[in-house]
Amino acid sequence: MYREDLEETAEIFQALSSENRLKILLSLSEGEKCVHELTEQLEMTNSNISHHLRKLKDRRIVEKRKDGKHRYYSMNDEHIEEIIEAGVEHSREQQ
Repeated sequence: MYREDLEETAEIFQALSSENRLKILLSLSEGEKCVHELTEQLEMTNSNISHHLRKLKDRRIVEKRKDGKHRYYSMNDEHIEEIIEAGVEHSREQQ
């Protein structure tokens, strides 16, 4: 079981290794958003946002809710937000 835990953890860190995915997650930490809102806020294309959201959803880091034609995304777990905050804090301390 220990090896499986490490593999899963490595996959989570791999999903978090993109600056764009971190930006998306920081935006979602403010609350649920649709792709259009993320596109405007982060000044990225719809396809780029969707690509990153798919990776985050595959790792169960974000969850999706459908409402008609719109898809809304939100953080799936507060632990991810804590990991990001710890990483940013660590980075600031190293400067």
